[in-house]
Amino acid sequence: MKNITPTIKMNWLTLIIIFIGFYSISQTSQVDVEINWPQWSGENYVIIYDNAGNEIIRICNPTNCYNGSSVAYSTTIDLGCLPNGTYRARLWDRYNDGWNGSGYIRITSGGSVVFDQTYLVEHQEAVIILLLAAVEEPVVVPHKKLIFKG
Repeated sequence: MKNITPTIKMNWLTLIIIFIGFYSISQTSQVDVEINWPQWSGENYVIIYDNAGNEIIRICNPTNCYNGSSVAYSTTIDLGCLPNGTYRARLWDRYNDGWNGSGYIRITSGGSVVFDQTYLVEHQEAVIILLLAAVEEPVVVPHKKLIFKG
């Protein structure tokens, strides 16, 4: 039986730490949310939740938040690196007539677009399920839900 020297132990420990570091890095994605509401931005609202139901961010026109105002608003929000997994976005339109002027939300994860939608439906709330590690096209299922499969 061979003796394991302190140098070998240290090399193995270093390799394990490096592996854990790379593994944890690969389990997150840089996420950006782009919003463009060219008309009636005061009618629109978005909330994004993590898999546990915790709110990550609320998005609305900060000067006319959900008050019915007709002004335009656009922004891109850097959510930083989020763990890969399932997220939920809830989209609202105050008057149930869709986001006017072809308003849209675009979400990128790791540089790939995982959701790009013009919200034209005539109901108050849509729920989108996001799997941030996904790069495939969304599959449309009943009740206006979109599921991304990776």
